[in-house]
Amino acid sequence: EGTLNCPGISFQWSPLLTTASLLSILTALNKTAGSGKSITFAAVHQTAINNDSACTAQYNLALAAGWTFAFI
Repeated sequence: EGTLNCPGISFQWSPLLTTASLLSILTALNKTAGSGKSITFAAVHQTAINNDSACTAQYNLALAAGWTFAFI
C-alpha cells in the first residue's frame, strides 16, 4: 500500500520482481499523479506486465495518469 511520489524511480536492477510485486508498484503509481514522472523497469518486466491482465490494466491506468515508462 502507499504511493510513489518522486519524479523518477528505477527498478531496472531488480529483474527478479514477482508479478505480485509489479502489480503492487503499478497500483501505487495510480494513487499519485504521474505528470512529469517516470519509472524504469527491467526488460523482463514488460513481458510479465503484458502476460498478466491485472498488471496490464494497472499499467494502462498509469499511462493514462501521465506516467512515462521505460523498459531497459
